Amino acid sequence: MQPTNQSADTIKALLNQANDAKATGDRDTELATWRQLKAEATDLDPRVLYQMGSAFIAHEQYDEVEPILEGLNRLEPEGRIYRLLAIEYWASRLQTDHIADHLNKWINNTDDTENLIAIAEAAWTYTGDPHVFKAFEKACLKAIPSQKAIATGAIFHMLDPIEHMARNSRSRFDLEGLRLLGGLAEALIDQRQIRYAQSLISSVAKSLTGDQKITKKFLPLLSELHEMSSRWQAEDTLPRPLIEEDFTRDMILSEPAKPGKLAVIFAGWNGRPLIGSRILDNQLAQLGYQTLFLRDANGVGFGAGIQSLGQDRTESLSALDKIITETSATDPVFIGASIGTFGAVSHGLPLGIRRLALFGPVTSAGDRAFLHALGDFRGGVLLNKTSRDIPIGEQLMSDFISRAEHDFTLKAVVGDAYQIDINYAESISHHDQVDVVKIQNFAEHNTLRPAIARGLFENIIER
Repeated sequence: MQPTNQSADTIKALLNQANDAKATGDRDTELATWRQLKAEATDLDPRVLYQMGSAFIAHEQYDEVEPILEGLNRLEPEGRIYRLLAIEYWASRLQTDHIADHLNKWINNTDDTENLIAIAEAAWTYTGDPHVFKAFEKACLKAIPSQKAIATGAIFHMLDPIEHMARNSRSRFDLEGLRLLGGLAEALIDQRQIRYAQSLISSVAKSLTGDQKITKKFLPLLSELHEMSSRWQAEDTLPRPLIEEDFTRDMILSEPAKPGKLAVIFAGWNGRPLIGSRILDNQLAQLGYQTLFLRDANGVGFGAGIQSLGQDRTESLSALDKIITETSATDPVFIGASIGTFGAVSHGLPLGIRRLALFGPVTSAGDRAFLHALGDFRGGVLLNKTSRDIPIGEQLMSDFISRAEHDFTLKAVVGDAYQIDINYAESISHHDQVDVVKIQNFAEHNTLRPAIARGLFENIIER
């Protein structure tokens, strides 16, 4: 039921009176006017209800907000305006854990990426809480692959928070902002939005020039992202189409490129090979490779194989061997990223693969004492699962190298200033077949990005 003309005029007059009182700082009149509007009006527009609820929050009249939230939820169940007011209300009551829980549940159950980013950004803006920021980042990462999010500009809700993090050298969010910026720029490249990516990188770089401390931290990343975007080759000039990203699948096989060339990629813990799959696919297509991207849906460092290829690693090996034969690959290369490096070795060497490239190597998939001895205290859940599900004798990469009877070259690519990965690489460096490649002046786990940006990737893969 819509308000009559008379009631509409009354609502308009009261709204104007409340806004005028707010503008002049007359808090008593403003609050009294909102109460009068609440008592006299029915069937209010959700936007007016939001304005009313926000005013009651500002006046700390929390008991009056809850009925408004209930009314909004009846009008638009779990709608955008309801969520925005609820988050503002919870933030005012310092219920940040409740906000983070609410966001995480919604992120898992919605495809409304445009509203998702806006609401998550509002939540972080209201609270400045690290747990809420984690949910905001999760929302952004979910929305990034969405062409709709890019087309509508919703993806650029991320820019202001990123620049805020970049400018604030004392912010606890510096490193998170750095990671999110990298993910956003990579995703734009991944979705063929090269100009958007370069514009983003340039604008953030410009905003950093006044803060030397953060400039020193961010500019190397921005430079490498820009270089990586410049190495993207237009798809109509490649020898084959690129894959389409699909996180619901644990195996994606591209179309053939040059005869005999196949690259098998084992993704990291989050299902990505450290960078966007299409970015890596573009580089490999330029080199003439057909690609097979694999993800570990079992979550045990590929120790139980690949679900789509069999019930265990033995069946997965047989299926991989068949794919290699059917693609007529003469000298396939196995590429691993992060925990995927263990998968590349545990599947590649038993199949007689002669070329392996490991970016950010993880040389154990379950030996807790070994990992802790190297100083790696990450991945407790992964450790518990892998130590239970992977047999003794198959938890160390060195075991697979020792058992291999064929000639092969294994390149372990690490940053020269990232000690955990150096420790991993050195744990297998005593084998003659292992070549440790150190990327200079680099202190991160993600060595695939600088390898591409600095033009090192082809030499690592091909030679």
